[in-house]
Amino acid sequence: NVQSVTYIANKTVSIELKVESRWPTHKAGQHIELTIEINGRLVTRVFTIASSPNQAMHEGVIRLVIKQHDVGAFTPFLSRLSVNSWVNISKPKGTFLLPQSNAVTFFAAGSGITPFISMLHQALHDEIPPIHLVYYAKPNEHLLVAELASLRNRLANFTFTLLSRSTSGDVAAKLPELLGSQWLVCGPQDFYKTIKNYADTHQQSIESEHFSLVDLHTHG
Repeated sequence: NVQSVTYIANKTVSIELKVESRWPTHKAGQHIELTIEINGRLVTRVFTIASSPNQAMHEGVIRLVIKQHDVGAFTPFLSRLSVNSWVNISKPKGTFLLPQSNAVTFFAAGSGITPFISMLHQALHDEIPPIHLVYYAKPNEHLLVAELASLRNRLANFTFTLLSRSTSGDVAAKLPELLGSQWLVCGPQDFYKTIKNYADTHQQSIESEHFSLVDLHTHG
């Protein structure tokens, strides 16, 4: 059930869920199906978990960070949730995980930051390779920036750059200097395609979050 509902930015809600002890702990980067009741119907959408497996294991809590849309069949209704509201979650799913690699670059756009936040929180408890995050959003709309700054202070191997297309240019211009690390991408389809096309041309290793998820985020 719901433990807390907090607005962390304009139309972005952080929801903490208490999970049952028999729920199988997720791996950082995985997602769940979240089901809520809306006007007497059960409606389900997919969201990435934005908290660490360590927190799920020791506190029995997972966090979702969800961008709300003005219209849609799901996210506008999240504001109705309150402490102890009933929700249902699936087992964790997905293979978008932090690789064993010499160096890793995360590319996030908008709410695509969520799997990387989970990985970075888990990195406080695990050995990690050097990680650099390239995070695109509209000016002043990057999510969880204070959290990222705190993680940078606590993780010797982690750095990040906040960028906006309007002031920093397209992500394509940033790619040449990042060749050679393992690339992980989570964001809208056009953001992913730009990075994927460059990676394919340069025999660059790349993994991406499954994009049906982003479609659900976008339309819901």
